[in-house]
Amino acid sequence: MRVGAPLPQSSHHRETAVETALDSVAFLRRSVHAPARSNHEQRPER
Repeated sequence: MRVGAPLPQSSHHRETAVETALDSVAFLRRSVHAPARSNHEQRPER
């Protein structure tokens, strides 16, 4: 994953960048929600 790469001018590359961004967002969501879910399950219920 390239961070801070210059934005390409062609529309094809823009669409690819959007797909990559959406993929990274989905990956970040999974990596954020998975630990949050496990931590919530580990907490004792009050």
